Amino acid sequence: MRKTKILTMKIEPGIFDDVKSGRKRIEVRDEPMCEADLIRYIDAEHPERTLGYARLLGTARLSA
Repeated sequence: MRKTKILTMKIEPGIFDDVKSGRKRIEVRDEPMCEADLIRYIDAEHPERTLGYARLLGTARLSA
């Protein structure tokens, strides 16, 4: 049996709508996400509200 690792991230509802519709395809974060399989997006203003889930297809490390 395989374990699924879910990372919970706060996001503004409008940005989540862009992710869901495909208008936004890349999400840049400071936190490492390489161990996650799924991202659970929660409302930044109302953390008890789940906006939805996204499958993590890959990560990349960017240097400043």
